[in-house]
Amino acid sequence: MLAGPAAAGLTACEMEELVDERGREVLRQLLQNHFDLRAAREERQAREDRDPVTGADGITRTWLETGHGRGLATLFGTVPVTRCAWRKPGAPDYCPADAALSLGRGQGAPGAGRRQRPGRGGDRYPGTKQGQYTLGA
Repeated sequence: MLAGPAAAGLTACEMEELVDERGREVLRQLLQNHFDLRAAREERQAREDRDPVTGADGITRTWLETGHGRGLATLFGTVPVTRCAWRKPGAPDYCPADAALSLGRGQGAPGAGRRQRPGRGGDRYPGTKQGQYTLGA
């Protein structure tokens, strides 16, 4: 990427954008790998234990379903998060991983929309304004 002939013709600004884009993809994949590992561990533990689970609502659920997914908007891009859902007829699903990850009903990671994008303006370049990461950008 950086050593190729195409990179040699890029301006400093274009090179910074390229490194930012590719670097974020690497970081998004690292985050995805972590969530995949957590999901595998959660499923293995749930299958081994098979004990009923009581949610914060006080409802005990006995039926385990694996593979429930949702998109999670993060600083590095949207990643799918897979988790176990405990069910009981007539009650909403309970996903313990949502609580462990501090996930609410929305799709954003807590604080993802407030984080500053590194290397974006600020005091680094006179006359520029600090960039703000927003979900979906």
